[in-house]
Amino acid sequence: MKKTIWCILLFALCSFMLCGCTVANMNEKYVIPSNLIKFDDETLVSLDLASGETNIFQIDEYNSDINGTSAISDGNSIYLFDNEKWNRLPIDGYKIHHKPILINDAVYFLSTDPDDVSTFPPIFIWKYEEGNITKFLENPVSYSGNMLEFEDNLIFVRDLSIVCMNLSSGEEIYLCDGSHLCWKEKGKSFYFQAYAEGLALYDIESKETSIINKKIDLHSAPIYKEENDVLMITCDDPRNISSISFTVAGFYFLNDNKFIYCDDYFKYVGINSDILNAESFEPSIKFIYLI
Repeated sequence: MKKTIWCILLFALCSFMLCGCTVANMNEKYVIPSNLIKFDDETLVSLDLASGETNIFQIDEYNSDINGTSAISDGNSIYLFDNEKWNRLPIDGYKIHHKPILINDAVYFLSTDPDDVSTFPPIFIWKYEEGNITKFLENPVSYSGNMLEFEDNLIFVRDLSIVCMNLSSGEEIYLCDGSHLCWKEKGKSFYFQAYAEGLALYDIESKETSIINKKIDLHSAPIYKEENDVLMITCDDPRNISSISFTVAGFYFLNDNKFIYCDDYFKYVGINSDILNAESFEPSIKFIYLI
């Protein structure tokens, strides 16, 4: 019995160390000079993470791209940035999962089949080009996988595997097992959730996986801000010691191995915002960008 109690206390201590900063002991070092952009229901919300200033735009009022991204979605529609304007694509009836990507003149996105009315329909990769929508691959992909692109290559998750496909040749190369991807350095390395091993980094050239933190269990694709070497993530609560998973949103500072809850960060900076749907049990960063 005593051994069990000591194990629980030790786990709690490790979780506390990982959490690192609370409102009481945060400092200026962890203030991120960036704007958080959330796209929802044709509305862009811009939140200054240093000052707390919030601005709201209708998508047709926002005449700038978003951190070099030319294709964005609010889950129901996809917009392309062209001629200093966001233009809605004629893609109706699809429920967009994760962020769409643009390769050459084609948009690739993840969605269930609009004609599939089953309770848990599979997700497929779809391709929009010159007004036509086609199912890019006949086999479904993973619910927990998003997509990345570089040059003429598409990276996606099928079953438990992260796969890279060359779009010119159709050749597929297995990279590693995992999900929830984001670039560290485009075309060279990406962060991801390694199954049962936590937050990891994959190097495309060396084909090596480095485990960053075994205690971080990603629940969605992270967002990387290179200037601050920080990941915005949703993950299982590091302080959670129960068998039930609790999703939280936070900033993970890689250099310092420091996790800061978004709630604590927002309180410290003086941000009064519900941009992450904080009242729900599942805070989401699915359609959020850092610029």
